[in-house]
Amino acid sequence: MKTIGYNLIIFLIVISCRSYVEQPSQKFSALLKNTESRSKGKLNLEGVYHQIKSSYHLGLDYKDGKPTRYVDKVYLDYPVFFFDNGLMAYNEHIYIDSAGFNRDMSYARSQQDVYTNDWGVYEIKEDTIKATLYCSFSYVKGIYGTRRLLCNFEGIIHNRDTIYQWKLVPPYPDVIEAANRDVDVLKTARDLYFKSVPIKQLINPEMAWINEFKNESGQSRKREK
Repeated sequence: MKTIGYNLIIFLIVISCRSYVEQPSQKFSALLKNTESRSKGKLNLEGVYHQIKSSYHLGLDYKDGKPTRYVDKVYLDYPVFFFDNGLMAYNEHIYIDSAGFNRDMSYARSQQDVYTNDWGVYEIKEDTIKATLYCSFSYVKGIYGTRRLLCNFEGIIHNRDTIYQWKLVPPYPDVIEAANRDVDVLKTARDLYFKSVPIKQLINPEMAWINEFKNESGQSRKREK
């Protein structure tokens, strides 16, 4: 009986920790399948967009709980990637140098892994850029496991090098408790600035895991694992 009880506990833990990907909406699927040129010349696709803060002073190389050196200027801060086929990606990470960024992007070349970057689609209407992408949350409604939920973002294209007021907009994801992500931070408007990065050599959007939704089998298969 003890063995049965132990196995039941293990089974319940595995079930509660499974990953989940929200089913794509009809609009998301339609934009995903439409691979025509999407940037309309309003975006600079020769790199990435990211935020730039006035000061960083990030502690590095800790010893006895205290940083031994600091970085006051970073390479990229929460980069956002746009591709001409209508796909986009978001990486909630601060890179202090190009070496770390290039290393992560080399790992991300096989984007079939659902746990890599947050991928989605975007469209441009006049000067407004609208995007829907999957964001990952560790805890959703108290359930352990990774949950990838559709999130809506908007920003105003000021010019090819600047996007103003980029932020999460309604309808918001159904998140009550998230361990690794502060939804209020995503709701906070921030300006994005272009930076030239050889992204075309580093990442291939055709390998993005969301491309599976282009196939009927991808949409019909159960999304919980």
